[in-house]
Amino acid sequence: FGLIHVAALLGAAAVQRVSSANCPTVNAVKMDEVILSQIEFPATLSLNWSASMTLNETVDKPYISQFMVTVGGDVKDKKAHSMMTALMLANDNIFSKVAESGYSEAKVNIRILDSVKEVPLTFTVSDLTGNCPSSTARFEQYVYAQHIPLAPLCTVLFLAPLTREVYFALGFGGIIGTWILERDLWLAFLRYFDTALTSTIQGGFSKILLFMWLLGGVGGAAIRSGGVKGMGEKAAGLIRDSFLGQLVVYMMGFVIFMDDYANTMIVGTALRPVTDLVRVSREKLSFIVDCTASPIAGVMPLSTWIAHEITQIDVGLKAVGYTKDSAYLLFLESIPYRFYSWFMLIFVLVNILMGRDWAFMYWAEMRARETGEVSEGVVPKVADADAVVDAEVEDKKKPDLAQCGYTLLQTPVHVEVCVKPGIPCRWWNAIIPFFGLVAMFLPLLFYNGAEQNNGGVGWDQNSRDIIGNADSWATLHWVGGFTLLLQMFVYAVQYDEKWGGCLLHPRETIDAAMNGGIMYFKGGIALLLAFAYADTVKALHVSKWLIDGLGDTSEAGLPPLVFILCAIFALATGTSWGTMTVFMPAVIPLAIHVGGMDNKQLLTTTISAVLGGAVWGDHCSPVSDTTILSAASSQVSLFDHAKTQLPYAFFVGLMAICLGFAPAGGGVPAGVCILFGLICVPVFHYGISCIPKFGGPVGIYDPGTGGITGQGLTGAATSIKSLAKAAKRLSKIGIEPEPVAPPLKQDEQRI
Repeated sequence: FGLIHVAALLGAAAVQRVSSANCPTVNAVKMDEVILSQIEFPATLSLNWSASMTLNETVDKPYISQFMVTVGGDVKDKKAHSMMTALMLANDNIFSKVAESGYSEAKVNIRILDSVKEVPLTFTVSDLTGNCPSSTARFEQYVYAQHIPLAPLCTVLFLAPLTREVYFALGFGGIIGTWILERDLWLAFLRYFDTALTSTIQGGFSKILLFMWLLGGVGGAAIRSGGVKGMGEKAAGLIRDSFLGQLVVYMMGFVIFMDDYANTMIVGTALRPVTDLVRVSREKLSFIVDCTASPIAGVMPLSTWIAHEITQIDVGLKAVGYTKDSAYLLFLESIPYRFYSWFMLIFVLVNILMGRDWAFMYWAEMRARETGEVSEGVVPKVADADAVVDAEVEDKKKPDLAQCGYTLLQTPVHVEVCVKPGIPCRWWNAIIPFFGLVAMFLPLLFYNGAEQNNGGVGWDQNSRDIIGNADSWATLHWVGGFTLLLQMFVYAVQYDEKWGGCLLHPRETIDAAMNGGIMYFKGGIALLLAFAYADTVKALHVSKWLIDGLGDTSEAGLPPLVFILCAIFALATGTSWGTMTVFMPAVIPLAIHVGGMDNKQLLTTTISAVLGGAVWGDHCSPVSDTTILSAASSQVSLFDHAKTQLPYAFFVGLMAICLGFAPAGGGVPAGVCILFGLICVPVFHYGISCIPKFGGPVGIYDPGTGGITGQGLTGAATSIKSLAKAAKRLSKIGIEPEPVAPPLKQDEQRI
């Protein structure tokens, strides 16, 4: 039942009876297009209040009219009700004031028991005082089974490892979700291709895709100019082994802290040639890239995440009228409680320093060290100084097509831009654009927030407000375009007749950039399928299914439960930002309900649990945008990246629950919880890696000696000490120009 209480101070004539001409009539009933059985959904009744009556005189006592909403049909908890009250002054238009106060609509939360068919319901509004006649409206809608939102997720999680083809799994999962929504397989097939995919392209996906292609263009031009090869050979003197290669990737994650997408794409693209030389598997490269990007962006007080996080926190605070602290202050106070992000950063560093791995990552790393296969079937041709492109193992004896004038090489597992023959490989031709990419981002981000986005907030505002107003995607697109222009200029001014003129003519730079964008085509397709799949899962209300499972919980149990539910949602949808949007407004009122207004630690821990669970599910999900981008920038199979990262992400998530969110929810300070993590994460990681044939030490490979030079902490210490000696040798490294390509035969064609 829903009770609508309307209290008004009325005249004496009105006290006796309210005319039927002044009573509510139910015009229509609205509910969500997708309703799940056993899950609470709101029903909105549209009320029409007729013309007002005239008050002849006033009295001191109020007149109270009680309206009851009765729901007829197969519903649960019929005794549940919602209350609404309005106070009116004498000589006022009563019912128009009621409508203005928000009573043109009434909401009743119901749980429908029946499912998998059209379920009829009736909604009757009646006056308990008998002053108004009853008004009834009928409502009928299809009700889905309670657990149907899990069907697309289970489809993807089942097909991905079974077929080892994420594209098929994502596409099939999306079609299954569309089939459930349409309830017709033929229509589902049509709507998936003519609506789901096209609407995805028109949305935020297009911004990601444009940045991927712009950054791929920057990388392609840098490779074509010989800069990436020169950087790899130059860095080989400094990053002389696999330990230093991993450590530099980790540290670069902190340098590009402003945005997780920029971090993922720039670090993976720039350092992949270097890690290939020192035999770090691309699975390990993509893991380090992925598991530093989001955690760092999430804990930094200045990043592209801040605006979205603060907005969602503010929505939750306003829902319960919390005014003790601002959303930004709670955001800052929640940073120490983001245990998953902190523990993941600790774990990645410990993993590198210890030189120990386990599960799929251990086998991938051992394959890379022993055979040189940085990815399954791919070995960098480090033995051939004139070839830096990757090729499959079985193609090693074939002639190097890069020397035949080809711009782009493609194998069944890999696409790579070739170095232009006959030019010197100068390392600064890669460093200048990549450094410019990073250096331009933050100033342009401030410029966007102060001057451009939504008219700008002005330079007199503080950094938080300027960054909060900035459009990070627009800034990333600016940076990509400016960097391509920078490359065209830098490569054109380097001129020598021996090379045939410019290092790269502007036309050649553009051509290389276009081919560089092709390297990310598969990643773009995976993102498209992932976004379309995620939209169907959201439309099936997986968020309501998860929130309904919260129920009653204790203070210590609330943050872990929120963390797990957010992780499941992020795993299903592949979006950390979407997870924050769905759960933050829902769990903040719950945290205040459980702990009260004065329990700030529970509130900040719960806020952190939403953010931590979002990042954790993002790391575990094969449909996550950052997971796909990490695999694309590292040029590794999405399936191989997901399967090697999943055990590590699951381990850190479990540590965050047991050592962080559960104790902090019970009142343990954040510093103590992080100290627990500093001690226990390395200990448990070492213990798991000692399981025979499941884990163990991975040696440090030095391409200079062509073998393993050490392992573990002692090997890491020796590697660090050798940095000074390696730096002295850098000036002695010479890079010879590539030989000019022989002329092509008449039946051959350059790509």
